[in-house]
Amino acid sequence: MTDVTGFGLAGHLLGILEASGVAARIRLAAVPVLPGAEALSAAGHGSTLLPMNRAAAVRMVFSKGPRADLLFDPQTAGGLLAAVPGGQASGLLAALVAAGEPAAIIGRIEPGAPCLIVE
Repeated sequence: MTDVTGFGLAGHLLGILEASGVAARIRLAAVPVLPGAEALSAAGHGSTLLPMNRAAAVRMVFSKGPRADLLFDPQTAGGLLAAVPGGQASGLLAALVAAGEPAAIIGRIEPGAPCLIVE
């Protein structure tokens, strides 16, 4: 588990993948974003750290666009990213939602060299 702050979701997830020697596949549409964030991204607004964080893209497979740019945005208010066993993910999600916490399953870990595939 890690907090998602300065390196954006992509940077933090790639750090987990590198430390674990695995790959991941996420669904871009499943990644929660704040209201208005995608529109601001589409208008070209981003943090001064955004260009540096985009360097992680060399270890990713994804289609470029405003929503994908948010994967590199460091302004994420410190949400948490957790890797949990697949068989426990739905139960954990239900418990978090029942406790009033915003939560989502955004993808899965896969065997392979550290790489992030965004669908």
